[in-house]
Amino acid sequence: MDDEGDGKERAAGPGLCCGSTTLSALWATFAFNTVFTLAQCFGAVLANSVALLSDTGTMFVDSLTYACNIGAEYLKVRGASERTAAAVDLSAAGLSTVALLAITAFTIDEALQRLLATGEGDKGGEVEEVNGPLMFVFTAVNLAIDVGMLGSILLRDRGGWSAVLSSSRRATVCEPPSEGGGNAGMGIGSSGSSGDLNVWSALAHVLTDTMRTVTEMTCSVIVMVSESTDSSRIDAIAALAVSAIIFGVALLVAYEAVAQWRACCARQRARQQQSTQMR
Repeated sequence: MDDEGDGKERAAGPGLCCGSTTLSALWATFAFNTVFTLAQCFGAVLANSVALLSDTGTMFVDSLTYACNIGAEYLKVRGASERTAAAVDLSAAGLSTVALLAITAFTIDEALQRLLATGEGDKGGEVEEVNGPLMFVFTAVNLAIDVGMLGSILLRDRGGWSAVLSSSRRATVCEPPSEGGGNAGMGIGSSGSSGDLNVWSALAHVLTDTMRTVTEMTCSVIVMVSESTDSSRIDAIAALAVSAIIFGVALLVAYEAVAQWRACCARQRARQQQSTQMR
């Protein structure tokens, strides 16, 4: 009875979803991202910004990846075996890697097309104007949401933004330390921590989204400040630089997934050896 009561108390505690701070962080990230993605889709069309529209597409991919992360965490909360949980973790991280690589390929292709379009524009072709002020508004709001999502992930073991801002000790969630150690709140994605792999995947997506947002905001400022500047060409060059960063993050997520799988296999081999020795 006491165990059942404790479980109910944890499930109802601040910052918890089904007794898991990881699920709460992932749900908050998914909700923030999806709501603003829908709004930004309309803003991109009104601003006549291909860069903002392509960024919206990557945000839709991010939301799908967050949904996969949430499904993986629900399986672990409901008592799935370690091997099953690790396999689902690996699948979610693999999807994140594929999505990031697809974003990189699309960004490079879009940037090259923009560079070619600006070159044709110098020869008398027409290059569509970008609405700098409207683009700035959406990128500014997007940046604020990115900060909120980063906080919901990084501060999940301290009760989230509300607990930190109110300095409330009661909002701090006390959970058993993960298998990788007691630094789950600080070391997202450490190789031995099975509970943090999905959060690391989500964090990688938020970071890449933040980098894209900063790039687009910089372009929108340049468009507003200098009317003679070729914003399409500047945006294309910046997109190529950001695509390289996104590719690096994709490699990090892939490395973390492989490291997690190897750690799981090592633990299983250790248990089998221990069981053999006991016999």
